[in-house]
Amino acid sequence: MNIVSAVIFLGMIAALGLALWGLVAKRRSPVIGVIAAAVALIAAGGAWYAWAESKSIPWTIGYGVMAFIGLASAMRQFFSAGPSGK
Repeated sequence: MNIVSAVIFLGMIAALGLALWGLVAKRRSPVIGVIAAAVALIAAGGAWYAWAESKSIPWTIGYGVMAFIGLASAMRQFFSAGPSGK
């Protein structure tokens, strides 16, 4: 793994961590919502590609779960009735 791949991998792990944090955080954050929405879009594309390319059910489900986490986190950040950080 070269340095560029390692940076991309660590960035995606950090983004997924922020999406997970967005599910449990008490305060809303538009930044976390945008990051979680990006995770959802990228993971949905990965799920589609995993299914279209190799019909791999484990990878498709894994990407699908990440897409669901990102979507749920983004919706919670944008549409919840809790405090907005003000």
